[in-house]
Amino acid sequence: KKENGILFKSKNGSRKVIPDMVTTCIEDAVKGADVVLLVIPSFAVEAFAKVSAPVIEEEQPILITSSSALGSLRFVNTAREMGIHKKFKIGETNTLPYGTRAFPEKAEVELAWMVTHIYFAAYPAKNTNELLKPFRQLYEYIFPVSNIWEVTLRNGNPEIHPGPVLLNAGRIDYSKGEFYLYKEGMTEHTVNLVYAVSAERKKLAEAFGFEVDDPKVSRQKRGSIPQGSEPLDVLLRNSEVLSNIKGPICVDNRYLTEDIPMGLVLMSSLGKTLGIPTPAADAIITL
Repeated sequence: KKENGILFKSKNGSRKVIPDMVTTCIEDAVKGADVVLLVIPSFAVEAFAKVSAPVIEEEQPILITSSSALGSLRFVNTAREMGIHKKFKIGETNTLPYGTRAFPEKAEVELAWMVTHIYFAAYPAKNTNELLKPFRQLYEYIFPVSNIWEVTLRNGNPEIHPGPVLLNAGRIDYSKGEFYLYKEGMTEHTVNLVYAVSAERKKLAEAFGFEVDDPKVSRQKRGSIPQGSEPLDVLLRNSEVLSNIKGPICVDNRYLTEDIPMGLVLMSSLGKTLGIPTPAADAIITL
């Protein structure tokens, strides 16, 4: 409001975007909305469910675009705990549909790239095709999968973020804000841990009867790394979009505070339930 809009920057230049409404009133925000987008961290699902579930109508489609961690189920369960038993039309994606960095103090947003392959499922899964129609009007490259378990296990953040951040903790401390995870922290040896977690994720997916892409293929599909046969660490370092993303600038960062409890702990718990060992995920959680 102070800056009268948001300065939106992309490879096509800069332009001022003026939102139709900026408000702290949840009723005003969702009233009459064709789609309710919850663009929030995974750990914020319950908090946002508590304020929005009472005012969202059953016919309003809800899309959670944070990195998937069974957000739809958790939203519905939170509403039920509040005594709200609406039949929400809700679904989630495995990742954000774009790569951005926000600078709140300047009211600026930089768009690095639009994701070219996003997975989606509704909860319950029988609503997936119905909800796909309005969401595809917003994001062209959104593709349906079997259910939110598959969406969750196609979330690649828990494998790509926590391990390499922990292995680079000393460098992050020393750099005092001048650290680039993908350009500096992705090496032949740090990606070994990425692949170790990915192998555990694949085994969990197989127990449900579906396959998930490996770390390189999934990122090539999304358009965040170039096509090519080079090793993953080389492609990450040479990515035009990822290599220029600064951070994390400290270890108290979402790459750990979100992707461990919302991602790796979920994988570990699921592994214990299914009898599938997850030693790499467990090691990162312990550290």
